[in-house]
Amino acid sequence: MDFRKTLSLIKGMLFEPRATWQAYAAENRDWQYTALTLTLPLIIGSVVAAWILRLIFSGFYTFGHAGTGIVALLLSVVFALAGIALMALILGVFAGVFKGVNDFSKAFACVSLAMVPMYIGQVIGTVPWIGLLIIVAAAIWSLVLLYQMIPSFLAVPSDKRPAHYIVSIIAIIVIYVVLASILGRSIMGAH
Repeated sequence: MDFRKTLSLIKGMLFEPRATWQAYAAENRDWQYTALTLTLPLIIGSVVAAWILRLIFSGFYTFGHAGTGIVALLLSVVFALAGIALMALILGVFAGVFKGVNDFSKAFACVSLAMVPMYIGQVIGTVPWIGLLIIVAAAIWSLVLLYQMIPSFLAVPSDKRPAHYIVSIIAIIVIYVVLASILGRSIMGAH
């Protein structure tokens, strides 16, 4: 892991997103590199930081009102990483459908970079009173970045980008709801 690169990517996506994502897209890294350099450190850092701030402020946890134990922290990391991988898979598959490039590594980089503001927002969002507004604003900014980044990573033609984006987001939401329902029933059935 290259923590200087990690911090550079995080800082870049917060303050100079276009230059950062264009430079990273040109590097053409595989998904494993992105996962180890950006995604895992970002997720682990945000989960741990939010957990610590939650203990201090008794606000929202990174992924809702989860437990405060190590198992909850580990599950948060696993589910966040799986969520990014699932989003990347869906984004890539639909990029191929809409005359773009179906490349999981590029889609994974696109999603990971776009989610930087959201994860930073979730950490800052543990601050009482304004936390929820920060989380919502960061999530919206991440979605805007994702839309803007699609041509750089997945080469979806500009006339097809809105349809690709909308179909991908709807598919992601539907699959998340189905998976949450299945996992919820499985967990509830185990008790």
